[in-house]
Amino acid sequence: MSSHEPQLDTPSFDDALLSAYVDGELSDVERDVVERHLSENAAARNLVAELESLSRTVSALPQVALPPGLAQRLAERVAEQLQAEPTAGAKK
Repeated sequence: MSSHEPQLDTPSFDDALLSAYVDGELSDVERDVVERHLSENAAARNLVAELESLSRTVSALPQVALPPGLAQRLAERVAEQLQAEPTAGAKK
């Protein structure tokens, strides 16, 4: 469970929990909290329906093999970019 339990009666419910719910990534306690929220909130139920539809659509896409070495080249470029950028605190 995350460090704080979402409050069902406030507009600050974390919609990221709904995505994790659709993906089956929640603990039993978190899933219970989300299911209570869904029972009380039509907008959240609609969002879950949209996320489930999107998940099915993405799952149906064909898998494409990456060209050999692409992942390694991307990792190297990201590392180079991170080393070249100033730290976040030094930007201002």
